[in-house]
Amino acid sequence: MRIAERDRKGWFDFFTTIIFLVITFSLFISAYTQSVGIGTLYPDPTARIEIRDTSRGILIPRLTTNQRDGIDNPAHTLMIFNVDSFCLEVYDTVTRRWYPISCPKRCCKPKCIPSISGPSVICSGDTVTYVADGCDGCYYQWFLPKGWRVIRGQGTDTIQIIADTTDGFVRVSICNQCGCGKDDPIWVVSQSCRSCIAIGGAGEEKGVTVIETSDRGLVLSGSTTSFGNGGRDFYIVKLNGTGNIIWTRAIG
Repeated sequence: MRIAERDRKGWFDFFTTIIFLVITFSLFISAYTQSVGIGTLYPDPTARIEIRDTSRGILIPRLTTNQRDGIDNPAHTLMIFNVDSFCLEVYDTVTRRWYPISCPKRCCKPKCIPSISGPSVICSGDTVTYVADGCDGCYYQWFLPKGWRVIRGQGTDTIQIIADTTDGFVRVSICNQCGCGKDDPIWVVSQSCRSCIAIGGAGEEKGVTVIETSDRGLVLSGSTTSFGNGGRDFYIVKLNGTGNIIWTRAIG
């Protein structure tokens, strides 16, 4: 009798343990696959986590700019609150920069005035690079003389341009959601650097057409007896914006 009672008790303990494990596992799976609610039993199904409270808020890490910059290899979209700029900021691993997404108080334009590195005398038609130094801003707004064209870099601290024949100021301002700060422009002189050059060889060349290209260079066409297969052949010459020969072709 005592053996039978002991067996029944052992089976009862065994099944009790199995049921407990099944319930615990079910609750774990439910919590892992469903939304998590804090302060609510019915979190929104579209949210991974929902917090409801009428008297408290959420605190994310509050760092100075130096502490923020000391974070080793920040994750993409990592978020902190910058106590120096009083802005909520996120990190972009593509540009490797922190960007303010909200500055609820003390919103003001950037005070930093960037200095510009780059040539002050250039040749019209040249591709030139300018770099803004000394500021960490949301984005960089560049202003160029009339007729100049941006190749790449607007919004960043480095810009590539193709200069026109117009002289003028190259300016850049640091901007955030509150506006753009002051700038310290440089005056750039754009001059024609084309000179008289000899095109051709020992024979005779005749020019027929001259076409200006999108890079401010020239394409010349005509005929030549200096190159090709003998006799008078069709001749094409490509010059860059400063008058240097890029390539030539003799056809015939």
